[in-house]
Amino acid sequence: MPGQEFFPPLLDAAIGVIRNAPSARVRARYLADMAWAGLRWFQQLRAFDGASEFLHASREWWPDATAWQTPAVRMDEAGENAVVAATAEAALRRFAGQPEAERILGAVAEMATADRLTARGTAETFIGCASAFALWPLQEMFDRLADLLARVSRVSNNWNTAPWYSRFHVQMAEAIVLGFPAVRGT
Repeated sequence: MPGQEFFPPLLDAAIGVIRNAPSARVRARYLADMAWAGLRWFQQLRAFDGASEFLHASREWWPDATAWQTPAVRMDEAGENAVVAATAEAALRRFAGQPEAERILGAVAEMATADRLTARGTAETFIGCASAFALWPLQEMFDRLADLLARVSRVSNNWNTAPWYSRFHVQMAEAIVLGFPAVRGT
């Protein structure tokens, strides 16, 4: 894990990659991937200001969570990537102590239960929500996960290695397990 002194150049490089993405769909995917990697780094260094700095530097690309509240048909891949990016934004905002995290994560959790996403989109949104919930106190994490599990849309059995579960199901179960502090090592 790089030290604190590497943060400004790495932040600039990450912002450059996001800025130069070939499309909004790809930009949302890059933003989500770099935000989750950044969150792990910020947690390791306890760099709350670093998380706020990344959020500020990338503010123009974070999706608007209120846009999903309008009823529509199934989302396209760009929309699904934006939903997944919003889970990362909510987690970063929670880590940085920003109050918007609650509103954003609530909107994203609603998307996971709205049956507007593909199986892949639902699984990735659930995984993002479960990972973000891990930043809340343990009892609140349990309550949020239980509520989300009870309401999440059915995830179809695609890309399966067995007739009774799929890669998506395994990834969702893994996200729940990795939310426990003992497993995370915190």
